[in-house]
Amino acid sequence: MSGLQVIEKYVYDVLRQRLHLILPSGGVLTLSCAKNPFRAVDQLPERTPDEVVNCLLDVFLVHDRFTY
Repeated sequence: MSGLQVIEKYVYDVLRQRLHLILPSGGVLTLSCAKNPFRAVDQLPERTPDEVVNCLLDVFLVHDRFTY
């Protein structure tokens, strides 16, 4: 990643304090938001043009005893 990139699609995980960004190249970058400044904790690069990520979804299943 060189220079600044415009991020248009992202999902914030409230429970884990993580921000998942779709990069313009089609990969996904995960940032930890637990402390300031944020830090990158994972990156999922696109492998081929067929594996480009177009959208993200963060789902929480809550039960009276468990949170998944």
